Amino acid sequence: MRSRVTVLAVAAAIALTSASELSWAGVVEGGPDPLAGSRSLRDVIADAKSNPVHIVFVHGIRASGPGTSLQLRQSLCAYVKDGCVAPSTFQQRDRVDMGDMAADATFEGGKIWTSSDEWAFSRPFVDHYVFRRKSGGPIVVDEVNWWPLLFALKCRALIETDASLVGPDSPDLATCSKDDRLLPDEANKAFYPWISAADVAAIKARPLRSGGAKRVNFTIKTQILDWGLSDAVITSGPMRYLIRRALGSALEQVAAFDPDSPRPLDWRTSYQTNGPASAEYVVVSESLGSFAILDTFNAAGFTETRSAGTQDEAKAVEAASAARFVVGRAYSLYFMANQFQILELARIEGIRGSDASGAGLRAWGGVRPPIPGKSGVPNEQYPKQIIAFDDPSDVLTWQVPRVDAPANQPGAPAPKVINLFVNNGFGWFGGMEWPVTAHTGYMTNPCVLGVMFNGKC
Repeated sequence: MRSRVTVLAVAAAIALTSASELSWAGVVEGGPDPLAGSRSLRDVIADAKSNPVHIVFVHGIRASGPGTSLQLRQSLCAYVKDGCVAPSTFQQRDRVDMGDMAADATFEGGKIWTSSDEWAFSRPFVDHYVFRRKSGGPIVVDEVNWWPLLFALKCRALIETDASLVGPDSPDLATCSKDDRLLPDEANKAFYPWISAADVAAIKARPLRSGGAKRVNFTIKTQILDWGLSDAVITSGPMRYLIRRALGSALEQVAAFDPDSPRPLDWRTSYQTNGPASAEYVVVSESLGSFAILDTFNAAGFTETRSAGTQDEAKAVEAASAARFVVGRAYSLYFMANQFQILELARIEGIRGSDASGAGLRAWGGVRPPIPGKSGVPNEQYPKQIIAFDDPSDVLTWQVPRVDAPANQPGAPAPKVINLFVNNGFGWFGGMEWPVTAHTGYMTNPCVLGVMFNGKC
């Protein structure tokens, strides 16, 4: 009997392994542009020569702390020609300047931030990881952590209150109650106790009058909706103005970071003269991060035109310029899932007070600064490109639409938009792929990494 059980277990393991390998067998092109002729990260690194290459990593929904770029960083050196040396930790952590506290921001009658301490711990930050190459300039992974700005609202309005309906969400309650205030190293402070430890204990001890959700439904509700889709809802509302300021300030830290010197780089001269930058920039974004970064880029164009009457307004304009500088010079964007098609439904043109739908994609496509080391190269040889990876079983991704050629630049090519269909996990009996794996498994999918770095699976 034991032998039979063992045989069945081995057969099941082989079946699951085979299914997993088949799911990674390749990518399917979804248009509207072909993958052939696109630039890979290997091409970008080779063209940069001795200049640094900045891979700006922007997380999406469900971020629970720093380290969101870990899977990319663990794989990077295996794909870099001649190899590189991976850092053991970040070289520098830069916290963004969020300006004056949003003291008047309220939700359901209560203030979102009630103290300078809470506002300080809501500031996003950038962790810079420097990879040294055997030949050529360094590669910098700039991990943009904007999740702290969402925690005050999400932890208290959803995680704490939904516990009485579906049951306590222990992992996220632990995240929301983590307290770094007494850590000796200021650089490592990231978490604030938005829900006190005493309140967490009380929540877990409280009788669950509703009976709680069934296990699978509980996981979907807490992990995909409460801790995930809520980020997209927050980003679509008035909080987007704070998120734009935060991401712009984060990109200012990216632009100023010099991997070879503690002194900040002078990126402003290059931006003001539309000259070539001293580094190459590539954006790799997950899920909601793709929408948020281009929304920030588009809005920055309007922020720059405002008069800066106060010091805080001047800082906001500076952050907007940095967003235009870094993202505008990123000729390659890689999207690991995205929500453009569904979030743009909230932007209907022709109705008073609405943002224009598709404005972020069009604004990015319409800016074409020079590429380092490529002066004199005909414009059409280097069209901008978006390579968007989508798992069909990922319930939180949609295809990126075509982007028209910039109307203000006659002869400039339209950005290439390349949607690629991949599978991040195996199906259970052909009926279901685990939703969390489908949405978060892009950076462990070897075909995704192969296309990013080499242009092929």
